[in-house]
Amino acid sequence: MKRKLPSEEFLRKDQLIRKTQFDTVWYFELSDIAAWLGEDLDGVETVVLPIMDEGETVLKKCTSLTDVRRFLRDKGVID
Repeated sequence: MKRKLPSEEFLRKDQLIRKTQFDTVWYFELSDIAAWLGEDLDGVETVVLPIMDEGETVLKKCTSLTDVRRFLRDKGVID
């Protein structure tokens, strides 16, 4: 059974997922969003961006919800 992804607004409110905004696009830390979704996102398009982690700025691989949607659609996980 194919599933739906949560909205970007919902993910932005989730405190367990580290995120950052670059220009007008929200990016989510790759391992956080993969764990939250319970999906292997190895191969999704990513960019390295600074993210606050426990009071420090660190560089992390991030992805947009649009890229996650495209990736999972290509894998046949979502419509």
